[in-house]
Amino acid sequence: MVKNSDRRCINLDKDRLKGADAEERFCEIMRNNDYEAERLQPKAKRGAAIKILNHERVVVGDVDVKSPKGELVFNAEVKSKYPHKYGGYGMEEYRVKHYVRYEELTGIPVVYVVEKTRNKKEEKEIPVEERKWFWKSFRQLLKKPYKTYNGWTWIGGQKKWAPIYYFKEEWFNEMETEWWE
Repeated sequence: MVKNSDRRCINLDKDRLKGADAEERFCEIMRNNDYEAERLQPKAKRGAAIKILNHERVVVGDVDVKSPKGELVFNAEVKSKYPHKYGGYGMEEYRVKHYVRYEELTGIPVVYVVEKTRNKKEEKEIPVEERKWFWKSFRQLLKKPYKTYNGWTWIGGQKKWAPIYYFKEEWFNEMETEWWE
């Protein structure tokens, strides 16, 4: 059922700017840990990052992370968000399917990275310097008993009602203390 009171997907440009800022903070964390991190879409670009693999257009995450030797270690979908009322984080089904396809074609994992902005929707936002970061590969998350519900999201720059996968926060690793696997 579609709710008119749903506050998601109100301002696409604001959402993209929020995402780009989180991507830059994530890249800085990776660089501080001796990795190379490259954002795949500059702030001005519209739409999802795409790579052409075997003549196939595949949506990829926001950031490529490389080892100090320049080898691609993983691709990351970076989000700045808070958990929904049941304690999880959503990701559009179509994106997850693309991330799985990317890993099938390249052998390079796609990792879901979350910068936690607050503990609950009703709570005050956590200052940027105090936020926790969580991560897990989509391959590992898909092994869990995730739920799928329809919700509002941006697809191709348009607000759409679409299937969204939900992954519990407890399934992620805290980025400060554990690797993503």
